[in-house]
Amino acid sequence: MPTITRTAPQPTPPERSPQPVAGENLAGLWQAVFRRALYLTGSRTTAEDAAQETFVRYLANRPAGLASPLAWLITVCTRVCIDWGRKQRRSPAEPLEAEGECMVDPGLLPDELLTGQEEARMARQALAQLDPRDRMILLLRYSSTPYREIAAAAGCAENSVGQLLHRAERRFKAAYEQLAESGPPR
Repeated sequence: MPTITRTAPQPTPPERSPQPVAGENLAGLWQAVFRRALYLTGSRTTAEDAAQETFVRYLANRPAGLASPLAWLITVCTRVCIDWGRKQRRSPAEPLEAEGECMVDPGLLPDELLTGQEEARMARQALAQLDPRDRMILLLRYSSTPYREIAAAAGCAENSVGQLLHRAERRFKAAYEQLAESGPPR
């Protein structure tokens, strides 16, 4: 007579959606995530890599029950960019203006153009001197990101974003003024 053995039920893995959820528009989210990565890294190629890594993590984990997939994606993208920034500090870094991208207004006079380029260069240098959290908060806020999303990306309470933003602005201003006083590098 054959014996029947029963096995204990297997634990179920965490909920993941194998397919995109109805109404989930990943293509629409790509631009927002890419822009955040570009603001945080300053490099188009690094931003593309960071955004791609973010979406790979999203598709691999497919967290269920997200109220806002964009907030999750921006948080992960921010952490990816910060991690890459830390790795880059350990190795020689390329200057921020290595991209060579310059948007030129043909209506500007040459001296106005040079002044604008110099101010932009000093602003990028001042941003590069800030710690990653301050840089992220400033860039997110000045790209019209609401406090709620900044709080989610920074991992803090929404009520503290204003104070963090104020402190980051003060540090940025000090760094910018120090660069302006020292003059352009020769």
